[in-house]
Amino acid sequence: MIFMMRSRRKTGFTMAEVLIASALTALIGIAVLSSLRQGIILWQRVDRSSPSGDVAIFFEKCAQDLENMFLLQQAPFSGNQTSLTCPTSLKAERYEDQPSMGAVQWAYDNKSRMLMRTVMTLSDVYAGRVPEPRVALSDVVRFSLSYYYQPAPDGAYAWVDQWPPIQDALIPYWPRAVKLELGVHREGKVHDFERVCPIPLSP
Repeated sequence: MIFMMRSRRKTGFTMAEVLIASALTALIGIAVLSSLRQGIILWQRVDRSSPSGDVAIFFEKCAQDLENMFLLQQAPFSGNQTSLTCPTSLKAERYEDQPSMGAVQWAYDNKSRMLMRTVMTLSDVYAGRVPEPRVALSDVVRFSLSYYYQPAPDGAYAWVDQWPPIQDALIPYWPRAVKLELGVHREGKVHDFERVCPIPLSP
């Protein structure tokens, strides 16, 4: 009987051992939760996109579209203060990411505060189809476009709010440059940006 009682005591845990194990488990849990919280904060800071980075990508896409322009009567260059359409070289998924011809449209939606980009292939242009636009930039509180050209052969260059200018009968196919001005709202502050994109093929 004495032997059996001693063996039972050896297989159990004392109160002190249980308290020590509970304390260690709590300390490990606190350390893990603290590390997880710091990791989430760091991930949010790294993953959070900066307004300057997003706008730089947007400006680069606009510059590429304008640099790759060509003459297409079915989709002539046209624009106003909030949208622009031009024929350009593009890459379409249906052509396995190979360069092709088509047209793009940049448009600002004031209600959603988004800049949208619509890509139209040649078949879309000739069929009069307008595919679903994609969001190019969000949180845009203001956006404006202007166009740089020479009103007369001997006149001074000027910026206009639409293309083609209605006051001129004889104008080139496209302006010499396009200026983009926008404001992006991030983290309670509006960041202002501006870029002038030249059109190399402009006369």
